[in-house]
Amino acid sequence: MNELHPQPLETLWDAGPRHRGGAGLVLLAMLFTLVFGLVLVAGLGGKPGPDWVFLLIMGVIFGVPGGWAWWRILQSRGGGGLPPGPYFLVEQLKFTIPRPLNDVALTAFFRPETVRPGEATCLLVFLENYSARRRHVKLTLGKCAALVTAGRELELVLGAGQAAVYRWPLQLQPGAAIREYELVLKVQVKAPHGPGKLLPAVSGRTYSSSSLLLVSSAFRLNPTFNVVAGPSGVPGPLAASAYLSLSTPAGQPRFDLVRQISEARPDQAITIEPPLV
Repeated sequence: MNELHPQPLETLWDAGPRHRGGAGLVLLAMLFTLVFGLVLVAGLGGKPGPDWVFLLIMGVIFGVPGGWAWWRILQSRGGGGLPPGPYFLVEQLKFTIPRPLNDVALTAFFRPETVRPGEATCLLVFLENYSARRRHVKLTLGKCAALVTAGRELELVLGAGQAAVYRWPLQLQPGAAIREYELVLKVQVKAPHGPGKLLPAVSGRTYSSSSLLLVSSAFRLNPTFNVVAGPSGVPGPLAASAYLSLSTPAGQPRFDLVRQISEARPDQAITIEPPLV
């Protein structure tokens, strides 16, 4: 089942230049330009023929990416007036989580982590966008023998500098075996409006940019939970899954939501109160 979650709809959506530039891209642009210049000089000094055609092809191979790199460098100019990003997950919640690609930090875990057969738990997926440009995150949830609900795809949207959490209550199979289970989450992160600039941190801490050349736009998360022996109760109807905004550059961080998410049972919905001003 595919589900599209374009919310939470909060500003700041996009800000600053579309591209980032950086020393690595400048070095790459200079290298390609140098090789293109050498090929051009060699081609102009020769006569049309097989060698000349080869040089022409080589010129295109090096000239096109060189021009692309210089164009991105020009597009990255400006952006000095970007608002500071809260970096809510790593600086305020003290999560130790990586930012593997496209400037999005993610982690996932179950609450409660220890359950009995037939009970329920919640999968919590925390994510935060460190860029000044929007990110689209696709989660593919693998099958798990202990869970009633099998695979699902989620498409989440993160605004610029936004932190959010996806809360998914899940029912366990009554006959789930007593052991530890792992759920595989395949993650893809896309930057439809360009990589953009990294938002400066309020604390002044410097965060490094993502790799210039990404081998893959996908990675995996592997949250686990334990099924233990014991009498299981009969839970009521599970709460609906929810995608909740925790922080944006323009608003106050929602510690109240974090507290609710940590304490609420899978059959309890999260109550969203107006943020404090």
